[in-house]
Amino acid sequence: SIHLDDELVPFYDIRLLESGNEKQTTDSHLSSLTDDLFKAAAAAPATLARSTSAGPRAPNLPERRLPDRSKSSTETGPTIQAPTAPKSRFMENQVVYYSSNGQKEKAKILSIHLDDELVPFYDIRLLESGNEKQTTDSHLSSLTDDLFKAAAAAPATLARSTSAGPRAPNLPERRLPDRSKSSTETGPTIQAPTAPKSRFMENQVVYY
Repeated sequence: SIHLDDELVPFYDIRLLESGNEKQTTDSHLSSLTDDLFKAAAAAPATLARSTSAGPRAPNLPERRLPDRSKSSTETGPTIQAPTAPKSRFMENQVVYYSSNGQKEKAKILSIHLDDELVPFYDIRLLESGNEKQTTDSHLSSLTDDLFKAAAAAPATLARSTSAGPRAPNLPERRLPDRSKSSTETGPTIQAPTAPKSRFMENQVVYY
């Protein structure tokens, strides 16, 4: 859960997924599961620039003789291309949704394997029960998949509600206050303090 202290700064009740311990903490100790990915993507161009500008020069390698392409395929034999393993959509230690029999719960990917046809499958641990099992891509989804689906469906839902929804009832006219009076007559306007918006949501999985 999320709370606000006396200065309207958010703090959090959290549960550690590995140990199950619960504690209170603040923004400075939490980060989103995607923060590391964005930092790595931002740092990649600078790392590449340093390695190309200041890295050691490659040694002089002996000249490599290319095969004679003038010969026909019947003389040299057909070219056989090695099969390429499909890339997994997930990473080890990633927290995902596991779906089975209409139920969805959070799970952690322990390891990734390839079957005889080079299709990935996964060892996972269910976070609620702690049970471990093997599963495939079709039963897993990212924690952000539902957010992207909801964002994609929002324009269509809004269009239907505006085109086919009931019209708003006629409301009585609202009389605005007289702004011609000076602040000394009406008293100064006092603005209520605004609580800072939390970067996280309840039930969100984060790094502590």
